[in-house]
Formats: sequence, structure tokens, C-alpha cells
Amino acid sequence: MIWRRTTGADTLIKTYQKPEILEKYFPVSFVGIDKQGNPILFNHSGITDFRGLFDSVTKVEFIKYMTYLAELGRKLCNEQSKQMEKFIGQISVVINGEGFSRHNMTKKLIDYMTEFLKVFEANYPEYLYKFYILNPPKIFKLLYNIVKPFLKKATRDKVIFLGNDYKAKLAIDFHIENALDTFCIGEGSSSNKKSKSDYIVPDEYKMNNENISDVNSEIKIGRFGEVEVDFLVEKSNSIVRYSFQTNDKIKFGVYKKTDNSQVKYDKMKKIEALHSVESHKYPEDGCFECEEEGICMILIVQ
Repeated sequence: MIWRRTTGADTLIKTYQKPEILEKYFPVSFVGIDKQGNPILFNHSGITDFRGLFDSVTKVEFIKYMTYLAELGRKLCNEQSKQMEKFIGQISVVINGEGFSRHNMTKKLIDYMTEFLKVFEANYPEYLYKFYILNPPKIFKLLYNIVKPFLKKATRDKVIFLGNDYKAKLAIDFHIENALDTFCIGEGSSSNKKSKSDYIVPDEYKMNNENISDVNSEIKIGRFGEVEVDFLVEKSNSIVRYSFQTNDKIKFGVYKKTDNSQVKYDKMKKIEALHSVESHKYPEDGCFECEEEGICMILIVQ
């Protein structure tokens, strides 16, 4: 599969170096199995400092970490299949939304989540058994309604919101005596912290502009024209950030150039495939990862 090859998904379990900030301040982990034998992925969203987290990690880094967790779930499924002598190919997800507030309802949160959901839906079909959301405040339901269009109907049908009566309903799928404390207070997190204040991301982790090359320029493109912007990647696995706004809708892509200057972009290695962006409506900002050193090119097509 092309996506698995280009992202290195098959080797993430062995080779991926998990970012310290996500291990320390993102309370998400596998915490056992449900009654069917499916691994359980738990996140206490209510105590997660999403604003601080996404001011500290790029979208590429976040999606890679979530892909690592998805691959870890596949590994656990294989182990369960052998142990139970039956096929286990799905995971259950439990999110405790209690405590989630408007402070965390940022554009970055929506952007990061929708991009990951696109990856998840495209590359992990039928991977989800059930998705429980416990004690969600109204603002959390609003977040779900925003990202819901990116979920397939089969996935949406597996999402279950539970309020104060969650204990009895959870008992249907989970060994409740083992699961309740974990789901309620977040002990399943990597560092076993329980307090919301323990997960506030320190300023030292947050990205600043000191080490970022910030060169603003204006480019004019004729109707049906295109512009190539070359830039040098001096170090492999560099993260390149961008921000721009246009007067009209455009197409945007990033490619790794070859030594042959005559090669057209469609024959180059794709870093970010050419796609339409509505940067005429609002500023477009994001980032991409360049795995190799050398000359890369941003392509803008009117």
C-alpha cells in the first residue's frame, strides 16, 4: 500500500522515537481489553491541554504519533488473536470528555483532528469496534459535530455518548471492575497523572519564531498561470512551516526536485500532492516534513 510505504507505518513500532511532550502531556494509551478481547485505547480529553499541546507540536508530528498508536493497536490485536485463538482485528476507544472547555476549542484542534480522521478513515477501515465518549460537555459535542462530516457513516454509527448513566452501559462491553477507575480518573495515561494542572504544557515546549526562517514575500500569478518556489532543505526530516493568503482559489503542492532540471513536477517525488486550497477565504497555514536533504519546490497553480 502506497500510504504505508511513504509514511513508514510498517516500521513505526520499532523505529519511531516518540516526542517527549506527547508522552508526558497527552494522556492517551492502551489500558487493557474489552469483553470481546479488543484492545482499549483511552484518552482523558477533559484534562488535556490541547491549546498548549498544539502550540508545541506540528500537525505532521501529531498525525505520526496517532498513526503510531494505531499501529500499536494492530500489534496488540495480533497478540490477542494468538492468546484467545480467534481473530481480533478491532479496538475500542474510550474518551472522557469531562472538563473539556472552550479554552481548548481552537482552530488548530479542529485542523489537527480533521486531518488525522482523514488518515484514519482512509487507511484503517473497520478498525474501530466502538467509540465511547463519557461525560461530554456541550462544547465537546459541538467539536464532534464539526468533525463528524469527515467520518464515514459506519464509523459514526459506532460513536456512543454516555452521561451520568455510563457505568451500567459500559458494563455491557467492559470488565467494569477493572475499567471504571481508569476511565474516570485517567490512571491509564503514560505518567499516571490525575490532575488537570499536571497536564498543562510548559512554555519551554512551545514553538517560537527564534529558530524559524520567516521570509514574507508577494507573488503575482496570471490567470491559469503557475509559480515554482525553490527552497533548500539542509537537514533530513526537517519540518517546514508555511502561511499564505491569496486573492483567488489556488492549487498548492510540494515536491522534491531531481538533478535533472527538465523533469516536470508530476514526475518528481511528492511531499505534499497538488491540491486545492481556499486561501482566498482565510489564511492557509500548515507544515510538511522533508525526509531528505536537497532542493525542494513549492508549486502554486492559479
